[in-house]
Amino acid sequence: MYQLIYGPADALAEHPLLTDPTALRVETNPLVLPAWGGVRTLLAGLRAQGADIEAAVHPVRILLAICLEGLSARLTPDERQAQAELEAQPLGFMAHNGMVMAPLLQAWVAALAPLCAGQRIVLPRLDAVDLASLAVLRGIQVRLPAEDRPVVRIGIDPLVAGRPESLWKGDFDNAVGAIALLEGVEDTEVIKVPPDRAPTPPPPPAVAVALDALDTGPELAAWRRLQDDAPLDAAAIALIRHGTERAFAAYGFTATLRLGLGLKARAPAALDRELHTLIGLAAYNRQVRRSDSAEGLPELLDHHFRAALDGESDPAKRSHLGYRLCINVGRRKGDLPEALAIGDAAVADAQTPGIAPGMAAFLEAWARNGRAYVYARLRRGREAMQDCEIAWDLLATAERTPGAPPSEVLPSRMVIADNLARVCMMRRDHAGAARWQTEHEKLEERLGGFAFTTFRWLELDRHDRDLMRASERAERALRAAQAGFAPENTDYFAAELGDLSFRRGDLTAARRWFEESLRVRERIGLPEDRLVARMSLLIARLYAGDLNTGEVESLLVDPAYAGPAAQAQLQVLRARVLHQQGVDPAEAMDAAIDAAVESGDR
Repeated sequence: MYQLIYGPADALAEHPLLTDPTALRVETNPLVLPAWGGVRTLLAGLRAQGADIEAAVHPVRILLAICLEGLSARLTPDERQAQAELEAQPLGFMAHNGMVMAPLLQAWVAALAPLCAGQRIVLPRLDAVDLASLAVLRGIQVRLPAEDRPVVRIGIDPLVAGRPESLWKGDFDNAVGAIALLEGVEDTEVIKVPPDRAPTPPPPPAVAVALDALDTGPELAAWRRLQDDAPLDAAAIALIRHGTERAFAAYGFTATLRLGLGLKARAPAALDRELHTLIGLAAYNRQVRRSDSAEGLPELLDHHFRAALDGESDPAKRSHLGYRLCINVGRRKGDLPEALAIGDAAVADAQTPGIAPGMAAFLEAWARNGRAYVYARLRRGREAMQDCEIAWDLLATAERTPGAPPSEVLPSRMVIADNLARVCMMRRDHAGAARWQTEHEKLEERLGGFAFTTFRWLELDRHDRDLMRASERAERALRAAQAGFAPENTDYFAAELGDLSFRRGDLTAARRWFEESLRVRERIGLPEDRLVARMSLLIARLYAGDLNTGEVESLLVDPAYAGPAAQAQLQVLRARVLHQQGVDPAEAMDAAIDAAVESGDR
């Protein structure tokens, strides 16, 4: 269960639900946002309660050692090698971060869920919690039976969302988005705290946070040293570098970027090609969920990737960095001719003799994937398809040949299969799309924990006019979404089921599914989203003969539907009800036309 408490910072700081002394407190330094920082403080809180942390982490120690340096020191040499292979790779692509990070996230869930059963967990400030920790807390809710789920209380200051746009605001924006979706979960409680005085800025963030005995906190140590005005000697630079590298290894891209740019500001000469690479990759990967137009991002990426390439003689590193530059120059900066030249060079670098065969195939596959994107933008579809198909074959080689990052090959193949299916759909090659979706689904089963294929399968089933098969798929996906605390997917598949049932003539089922979609949208949707869901439900009721003009007329005077586009749709619906009742609908149709003209939507 979630309790979301919205209000100004000073009110949240005194709210009884957020100051409960018996609750576990989850909070970290919001300026550096250490990797998995929230759940690392939760681990410390559980130990303080007397939990046997060593026993809890032992089954997943290799994965959690990525985040807990003290735990890593206890591993055997073979276990440490396995840990290194599961970390974020400077020569990796971290395709769809969620897929590559999923084993680490599930390890945190497995270790913490039994210890959190029945607990009250407080996140006093949303801007002091990283997105990965929010995902772990959601995973704990999914893993535990309903009666054992913890109550998670989160304080959200809306003023923070209004801060000026910057490279860093995305962390809070992403967290707000995740929390907003939780409002769609049926038992979530939303509490609004009105300010009793003029709002004040949030208090300064504390650097000192509780860490577990297994956690040396290298990122926080690096941050503290950066904030010290004393000159940075070799030992200080080594400390900061170590914190930056450990943050990156644990997929802590915000902390990597904070520390790397902090070191650049204090001691620019300390940045070598490796650090430029980590800074560039961190900036690239933390923006995956955001607009490519984030302030200063294209220039920052361009600077650090070119600095990393400058003087680099290793063809593997050159190919990897070339892919990153190709995408940045083509997608974010819009220079497609230069992007194509960079993509050509990245492919050629990957083919240089001397690179381990598995790594060479892996790098060339990604270089071709980047070049395929540019070809597609240039409307050279045949060449784009050819590069994607070759990339698919290369990744099959990488999977059976030593050298490629073991944790990244399957996710990379999923990306290429998805790209191929997408290209086939764009070319109206539905048989080809089905083939690549089948390959994608096989990889999902091997990787575990992912089910992305349903969306496109529904489109293919509709094309084949197999509405029953589409309905069966959508209902399975809906149940999975409900069990996984994913209201956005619950809404999507409920709306799909409503439409599919309507088209099959099952108006009772259509009404039931549209009502489920509307229930979610009433909690988390925009007014226009709610209108679409409500209109779908009303049309199903119209066809069932279960709608009267009074209901439609009450919506016409609802302020939520005062816009001309909404008025036009509702007047058309009113006209249809009147016609069904044998009443002349001319007046309603005239009103609908007037509203449509006013809206500009013809």
